[in-house]
Amino acid sequence: MAGRLLHNVNIIYQSCVDRKSCILSSFDPEIGSKGIQWIPINTITPDICSIRCWQALTAFGGAKQDHLLSLNYL
Repeated sequence: MAGRLLHNVNIIYQSCVDRKSCILSSFDPEIGSKGIQWIPINTITPDICSIRCWQALTAFGGAKQDHLLSLNYL
């Protein structure tokens, strides 16, 4: 993640995705080499988010450990 900003953040309330090893790929040109990654919301910090994504997460507030995010890296 070094030097990369999040391009898109989707807050997922319930998911059947395996959290431990889920990195999805896509032929979509907006999704970079790191693919779409699902990580716990409470591990996100301002230094890996764009300002817009961080504001969205802040507005969401009260992040719970069981929420997941889909992160699209440039």
